[in-house]
Amino acid sequence: MNQRQSGHRWERLLAKWLTNKFGIPFLTSRAESRSADAKGLDFVPEDHSFPIDFQAKEQTLPSSSKSYSIKVEALDGMITNKKRALLVRLWRKGKQKRKLHGHYMVVDLEFGLDLLKNYYDNGTAKSTSLDEDNLSKNQQSIL
Repeated sequence: MNQRQSGHRWERLLAKWLTNKFGIPFLTSRAESRSADAKGLDFVPEDHSFPIDFQAKEQTLPSSSKSYSIKVEALDGMITNKKRALLVRLWRKGKQKRKLHGHYMVVDLEFGLDLLKNYYDNGTAKSTSLDEDNLSKNQQSIL
């Protein structure tokens, strides 16, 4: 699988995860809206009043690097009046193939503080894993 195919797979997985998490269908903008794709938005919720727009990125880190940085420039490329979130899957280069390093969400500070306040005010929230096997099993009931 090349990087382009891997990126598309990551977007499809996130669309399923967002659908499962929020209970409204999310489609990839590539499949649904050329206009949204041109604005740097990767997902189109069926409910257009949904307050957040998302961009998905994959990034591969060098195998020798002990530190890393997530490229957040994609947030600036999103043309939207809504809150913006960058969903990132990081890989680390291995000798034979890449190894998954982790999943991250990047938001601007004001939005991040709003999320933390909401989390604090409402108590603990349930965690949702991005485990692909569990996701595909869970999605059978949604799809």
